[in-house]
Amino acid sequence: MKKLNTLSLLGAVLLLTVVTGQARLNAQESSVLKRLAAAGDLLIAREVDTEIPVDGSSRVWNKAKAYKIPIISQFSVAPRVKTLDRSELTVRVLYNDKEIGLRLSWKDRTVDENVAATERFGDAVAVCFPMTYGNGERLPYVGMGDGEQPVNIWHWKAAWQADIDRGFQGVAETYVNRMPLTTPVLYASGPEAGAPISQQKRATPAENLMAAGFGTLTSTASAGLRAQGVWQKGFLKKGAWRVVLKRPLSPRGHGVDIDVAKGLLPITFATWDGGGSQRNGTKSITRWRFIQFAGKEIPAVSLRTISTGFSQADVERGKRLVDTLECIKCHNLPGAAAAKDVGTDLRFTGAIFRVDYLIDSLKHPNQVVVPAPRYFTPATGLSTMPQYAPEDVNEQDFQDMATYLRTLQ
Repeated sequence: MKKLNTLSLLGAVLLLTVVTGQARLNAQESSVLKRLAAAGDLLIAREVDTEIPVDGSSRVWNKAKAYKIPIISQFSVAPRVKTLDRSELTVRVLYNDKEIGLRLSWKDRTVDENVAATERFGDAVAVCFPMTYGNGERLPYVGMGDGEQPVNIWHWKAAWQADIDRGFQGVAETYVNRMPLTTPVLYASGPEAGAPISQQKRATPAENLMAAGFGTLTSTASAGLRAQGVWQKGFLKKGAWRVVLKRPLSPRGHGVDIDVAKGLLPITFATWDGGGSQRNGTKSITRWRFIQFAGKEIPAVSLRTISTGFSQADVERGKRLVDTLECIKCHNLPGAAAAKDVGTDLRFTGAIFRVDYLIDSLKHPNQVVVPAPRYFTPATGLSTMPQYAPEDVNEQDFQDMATYLRTLQ
């Protein structure tokens, strides 16, 4: 009987290895995955043997687990929102041997899909991936990436969806009693210049974009990106958007090449509420999270960078260090305003930034410089964040401070 139990246990271990693909991970690496899941940072993509439906009402989407992700107003750089808002984004992920798809849902009381007037802004949602990942690279800056780590963005827009569903909604449709312009035009209009946002015929309601930092956002070929969004009226007149975004795993040079063999895919999200005048940098965002492809092995190298945020840390000591170093002189912290508003607002920093990024920012403030007023010195291009000397702040200090800041959500 004892021998039979041993064989049964061996069979169970082999089965677990096949299902989870975690046999090659040591205890520390497995612990990283458990901590990611416990923090709500791990999204399991379910593999299907059918085409991924662009219709969000398809029952195929029920095969994927629904994850509720907190999403918070962008408050780090101008233009900031006037009132801090916290909401939820529900995410489901499917993949097969050719493509990957995401179904995103979030509450929105109003449908904002006509942007032809200057005072109107549209609802939208975006997902963002690093162009390179899985080989120990650090994650890009969560806002548009950075010069060393560019990103690929899939941006669905309610206005583009309306153009496809009901015809182009331009100035003529918005201002029906307008007076036509009869004077000679000495410049090219948006459509004539080929501007992506000015086109009157849409093949897809989503735009494929590249970025390598602020001011570098560039529209590029769609790379097979498909999308469909539907607004549904809910209980007590409350509504919600449901948007599907899908694309081939290999986009042929116009986006990140998604390799499921790497096991983990970093991803972050953003939403815009047109009714709340949100546009451009005035939006709601999340910190980096990770898609895990169910049934695929995760190479240890994929966990090498993110594991730095999970070593031993003392949160209370980190708070005392933040107070001792007088971070409040430049940064807003819970319960107090900064003496000088020259740094990122830290009151909710854990909702947007990961521990590994916070450690890097404390240790190497010039690695990623946010080109916002007061955040850097224009003459030198260097961050206004001080560079701490090793004799003043050691590795454990950085870990404790970053872990404390991670709790501010």
